[in-house]
Amino acid sequence: MSIEEIKESWLRIIWELFIKRGLRSTSMDDIASALHISKKTLYQHFKNKEDIVLQCMAWIASPDFQEKVINAIEQERALVVLHAIKQRIQHDSTNYNIPAIFYDIKKFHPAIYDQINIQHQNFFNTILSHTIDKGIKEGVFKENENIKVQIWLITYVMTSLKDPELQEQALADLPKSQQKKISSVLLDNLVYSIATPEGLTEFETINKNNR
Repeated sequence: MSIEEIKESWLRIIWELFIKRGLRSTSMDDIASALHISKKTLYQHFKNKEDIVLQCMAWIASPDFQEKVINAIEQERALVVLHAIKQRIQHDSTNYNIPAIFYDIKKFHPAIYDQINIQHQNFFNTILSHTIDKGIKEGVFKENENIKVQIWLITYVMTSLKDPELQEQALADLPKSQQKKISSVLLDNLVYSIATPEGLTEFETINKNNR
């Protein structure tokens, strides 16, 4: 493996560690142990914990990572991709406390919080836009002058859902079980608003088979 591939595998492991244990609860010792390296070696590649957080977030939103995701999207039907996105978001919201991670980032690493939000907005917008364009070529989505606006709205809401203050205030009256359905409802509504008859049939089949 090249140095870049090793670093990427490290960042993947570290990010999984963060979402399982929480950012604040994960120490440099924990990270070194998870990577099976010494703490001295860890500090040879990362300045401090804030640097690790920044590099993890930059990796998730990096052009190389986006290219890999887009290449993976090309191997599947657009509606299958959207369903997979829904499943991933639902899995993460059920098994991990994502807002807690962003709360820690906002409180303990404020300098990189806004930068992370912008990176994630751009990443999700790119992936969603590519998937919709693919669906139009496949004939399952209709061209619509409002699609870019819809994608922007969904991207904004999805990113905002990670904001701890929004979780505590704007969504306070919404049951936790319903909060986890927001992203799913948004993506379903997008499909219903732009799908062709053939697309709706395929969409219903995918949902039925994965229910």
